[in-house]
Amino acid sequence: MQMTKDPRDELERLEGMKIAEGLTLHLEDCISLRGREKETRYFQVVIKESPRVPVVTGLFSVGRESIRVKSYFDIDFNYLIPDHQGLLDLSRNGSDIILFNKLSMLVEDGGKIIAALTTPREGPLIKESFRAIDLGYPPEVSYIGSLLYYSGCGDFFKLWLIREGGMEGPPALQGEKALDERQVRSSREETRKHLTEFIKIHEFENDPLIRSCIERANNILSGHTVRS
Repeated sequence: MQMTKDPRDELERLEGMKIAEGLTLHLEDCISLRGREKETRYFQVVIKESPRVPVVTGLFSVGRESIRVKSYFDIDFNYLIPDHQGLLDLSRNGSDIILFNKLSMLVEDGGKIIAALTTPREGPLIKESFRAIDLGYPPEVSYIGSLLYYSGCGDFFKLWLIREGGMEGPPALQGEKALDERQVRSSREETRKHLTEFIKIHEFENDPLIRSCIERANNILSGHTVRS
């Protein structure tokens, strides 16, 4: 069966999208890699106004219906971008959430975003995500997990401490979209339950990691999606 979508065409939908005032996405690379599936492309996205360091790097696949593979991203995400004033922190105004929502637009129901938990330029929030998930906290209360959740790719999670074959990349968190509204309702109810339980267990602890995770849990439960 032929591909119904071209991966380059899909990725080019990101070109020119704004994630904040003065922050515009630019697709810098989009290439076919030898040995990879024909529906997959390696790509890099930069902030047009601060293009020295990619904000997203990795693989995108449009999937393949004949073997029931849904579209997916497998990425390194960098929320700290060098600019003329020093470092631009995408986590400070919700630009990171908007960026993940832009990526999620290319992921069909049942598809996924896989985000690395260790990256070449990892910032403190990436390291914190790895620690939180390694401690067994709900994925949604980690920084990376919350981005996946808000993007709609947080109905189901899977942790990859060792990737398939052992050679496919660093530890990563996979967030998957539900296939239908029934799954969405079920996953949201399950999320509500385990986040409420997490807060109840840890609400009087003062460890900075716990406090950050509880704040994210409360934001999710209250419907707040953008941090100030």
